[in-house]
Amino acid sequence: MSSGPSKTIIITGVTRGLGSALSKRFIDEGHTIWGCGRSATEIVKLRTQWGGPHQFESVDVTKSEQVQEWLAPLLRKHNAPDLLLNNAGVINSNAPLWEVSEKEFSHVLDVHLKGSVNLIRMVVPSMVNRGRGVIVNFSSMWGRSVSADVAPYCAAKWGIEGMTRALAQELPHRLAAVSLNPGVIDTEILRSCLPEIAPGCIKLDSWSQGMVDFLLKLDPYDNEKVICGQATCAKEIFEELNEINVIMCPVGGGGLASGTIISTKLYSPKTEVILSEPLNASDAHESFLKKKLIPVVSPNTIADGLKTSLSKRTFEFILSGAKKIITVSEEEIIFAMKLIWERMKIVCEPSCAVPLAALIKEKNKFYDKRVVIILTGGNVDLKSLPF
Repeated sequence: MSSGPSKTIIITGVTRGLGSALSKRFIDEGHTIWGCGRSATEIVKLRTQWGGPHQFESVDVTKSEQVQEWLAPLLRKHNAPDLLLNNAGVINSNAPLWEVSEKEFSHVLDVHLKGSVNLIRMVVPSMVNRGRGVIVNFSSMWGRSVSADVAPYCAAKWGIEGMTRALAQELPHRLAAVSLNPGVIDTEILRSCLPEIAPGCIKLDSWSQGMVDFLLKLDPYDNEKVICGQATCAKEIFEELNEINVIMCPVGGGGLASGTIISTKLYSPKTEVILSEPLNASDAHESFLKKKLIPVVSPNTIADGLKTSLSKRTFEFILSGAKKIITVSEEEIIFAMKLIWERMKIVCEPSCAVPLAALIKEKNKFYDKRVVIILTGGNVDLKSLPF
């Protein structure tokens, strides 16, 4: 059993290969699986073997109506999943590209790309409403290199890589999307194209043990690579500006806040890090005061990018390096957002305006200090501005 909280995980392609091995391992560790596959016979076996609360359905992921029929009732009844694993895949029969039929070429691309998009289209809105979630699109060594006779598969996996990078830029800060090269594993797909090497590759059972642990640790904030990436923002500020008294940024999941604290300690240790968050989602402020991690409960704020909770890792960074956390009302957020739009001519989202709202709220405490505010994003619907 897993030592962490139980998670709900959607996996496509659960009737064989990677999806089958992952499903079994996740269930053994106490997590809930919503899985789909093309083989109705295998789906019946999975239902019989595992039963509730797990949900298994025969679905062709290339058919959006089938995906919707499967997931819509589950998403209405339950919270959004913690993880979406777009694993379903097929490969063409080994052949030069010009000998691959139009039907086979289209099928390979449809399963990998169209299938992933159909799942993303259904699941991401519920993740946005929940305030967190991670999408993992399975890639391959052939999503980052090429080989002869598998051009359609290479095209599909290179497409997965590009699509995932674009998706990651589109998602709100509290969500994440990554492409995953699972490695070279002894599967049906590998045996079909490289039969001479497949038997000597890692077996599914061994692979799934380490992979499940890795996947469970993926988090938009509680991830050292994400934190280090976000630390570059403050690093670049300190490289360009001297004698900064205060650096301010918003806090939700704590990734940016943690990165800012790391860079401040390294490059400008005399600078104070002051964080800010909405009063209506003030778990970080409460946790900071009580020195105890307190999760957010029913946040209701216009700053939807800050609705998620701190993780243990980001909370420890904040305890070690933040000077204070200032909370601001919805009215103060809207005022600051409007000010940024009007005076700075910058399109910003409500979450982005929270640090400025905090500075305005306690402006007397910042008198005669050199303050830098990190503006964090411009994801906003122009048809529903709050001012």
